[in-house]
Amino acid sequence: MEEKTDTTLFRARVEPSEVVVEKSEPKSDKQPDAVYEDTNMPPSVYLEAKNHPYLVDLFEMKDVYNQFNMKELSDEINDFILSEIKRQNLKDTKESYQNIVKSYLSKLKMSNDVDIYTRIERITDLMKIDKKLIEAAKEKEDLLTADITDLTSAQLKKRLEINAQND
Repeated sequence: MEEKTDTTLFRARVEPSEVVVEKSEPKSDKQPDAVYEDTNMPPSVYLEAKNHPYLVDLFEMKDVYNQFNMKELSDEINDFILSEIKRQNLKDTKESYQNIVKSYLSKLKMSNDVDIYTRIERITDLMKIDKKLIEAAKEKEDLLTADITDLTSAQLKKRLEINAQND
C-alpha cells in the first residue's frame, strides 16, 4: 500500500518593515526636457505632449478627433502648418499657427456654422493644393538655379521654356 505524505506548506508571518528610499540625482549629462505651461507650449511639441495636435484644441474637437478619419486629416493639417511655420521662418508659437489656420479659413470663406468634419476636409483639400504649388515652385527654383551641366536634356528644355516665358 502506498503511503501518502502531507505536502501542505506553511508560510511564516513576515512583519512589514519601514523602507527608506533615497532619491538620487540622474547620472546623465542630458538636459531634462523643457516643461511648458499649456499657454506657452509651442505647436511643434504639442502632439508629443498632449497626444493630439494643437489644431484639436484650437477647433475644440477632442470629442471627434478619434472618429472617422479626423485623426489622419488633423495630423496632415498639423504637419503642413508646422512645415509652413519653418518655411516662412516664423516663430514656433500658437499665434503663428493660428494665423496660418485663419488665412486658410478666410481663403475658403466658410461661415462659423459649418460642421467640423466639413471644415477639416476643406482645409485639408486646400492645403494639399498649396503643398503641390509650393513643391512646383521649389522645383522651378531648383531648375533655374542648377548648373546647366548638371541638367538632363528634358530639364534643359524645360529651363529654356521658362526663360522664354520670362522674356
